[in-house]
Amino acid sequence: MTSKMSDLYTMAGSVGDGAVPFGDQSKAQSRIVLEGVNNWLQRTVPQRPQFAGLVPVALGAVRLYRAQKYQESLYLAQSIAKILEYLGESVPVEDG
Repeated sequence: MTSKMSDLYTMAGSVGDGAVPFGDQSKAQSRIVLEGVNNWLQRTVPQRPQFAGLVPVALGAVRLYRAQKYQESLYLAQSIAKILEYLGESVPVEDG
């Protein structure tokens, strides 16, 4: 688990480069949701390891983002957020 978490931190830490072209909404939305999910996982999984199963899904979303498949990345990141919401958790997502 620790290795996967550190991989996620490393990968997601460089997801957003700060230069999002105007009009590329799926890229911007994906970055925002991924950052929210990443921050939540970083804070929560060490204390609540039952959520560690979401880490591979988040890694997949980051890989898709890096492959410039922003809509697919957004779909996975939003799926994680929806699962957490269903479980009564909330993932803070900044409005960019």
